[in-house]
Amino acid sequence: MPEIDPQSRPARLEDLDRICALNVQVHSFHLAENPLRYRELHADDPRLRAHHRRCIEDPDTVLMVRCDPEGLVVGYLLARWRVFEDSPFLNDAVELHVDQIVVDAEHRGQGHGQELLDRAMRAARGQGADRLSLGVAIFNDRARKMFERVGFQVIGRVMVRRA
Repeated sequence: MPEIDPQSRPARLEDLDRICALNVQVHSFHLAENPLRYRELHADDPRLRAHHRRCIEDPDTVLMVRCDPEGLVVGYLLARWRVFEDSPFLNDAVELHVDQIVVDAEHRGQGHGQELLDRAMRAARGQGADRLSLGVAIFNDRARKMFERVGFQVIGRVMVRRA
């Protein structure tokens, strides 16, 4: 039987404060790079808390955390199941789409992000998914390089302009 990593686990309601703080930390990076798309965000925003609470409680959402040896949440991954079937355009598939992957700035480069992705891939395979997908902002070179290193491929780009 494979050993369970005590540093990775499903998110719990008691993780909510830390998940929100981490979300704001990474969001500030995105806001600075792309103010056209992103608004200012604060950890005590009730909409943010409600969003992550719903994700924790939703059985169709994967929200897992990565903890340091003392139990502090240092990262999280949020993913949703997507089913493509009977499309005239796309192959039928079940996909686990990573909406967010966040690692605390002080803990980056230590393998936490890769471990979260590995666990998401195992969860996807365990549910019979065909693939794992994610989006990455064009300015986030560090994340993009990590995603490419673990096997993700670029298949498109999203372009935006003011109306």
